[in-house]
Amino acid sequence: SVQGNLMPPLRGTIQSLQRLSDIHGWVEQQIQEMRGFAEELCQVIMGSDVALSIYELHGTAAVTALTELAGLGGAFHVGVQVYWLEWSFGWCEDGSGIQAMHFGTSSLGRFRQRLPLGQTPLAPEEVLTILRDMRNSWDGQSYDLLRRNCAHFSIEFVRRLRVEEAPEWIN
Repeated sequence: SVQGNLMPPLRGTIQSLQRLSDIHGWVEQQIQEMRGFAEELCQVIMGSDVALSIYELHGTAAVTALTELAGLGGAFHVGVQVYWLEWSFGWCEDGSGIQAMHFGTSSLGRFRQRLPLGQTPLAPEEVLTILRDMRNSWDGQSYDLLRRNCAHFSIEFVRRLRVEEAPEWIN
């Protein structure tokens, strides 16, 4: 019969279309991976976005609400996001108080906001050179809650990254 003669070629066509669909899915996945790689490469070539990570310190929500109403800022922990990491300063017994972590993961408080400050013209190696220099002068035992804290470090680091200044309310 005519219908019986059409079935094998139709089955073959359906299988070919399924293989094409599978290939299309694989190509789409490769394109997405390449886009991610291209974005990272672009950051390395053209500079990285810089932003402040603002955390509300644990147990300070009421105090922060009152001080913000009075226009005095709040009780925050602050870090600087640049080239895939967040850098901050805190007390430690030995060595530099500068530490790195993934964006938004500080254990010192609840992540509150990301404050973009522009794009640094510096390459990753230049940023690491700045951090190496700062590690020598930001000793962990030099931390002081009011005079030398994470906000002071962030303000200085942002200035050296040559982006928009950090707002005064962070400190």
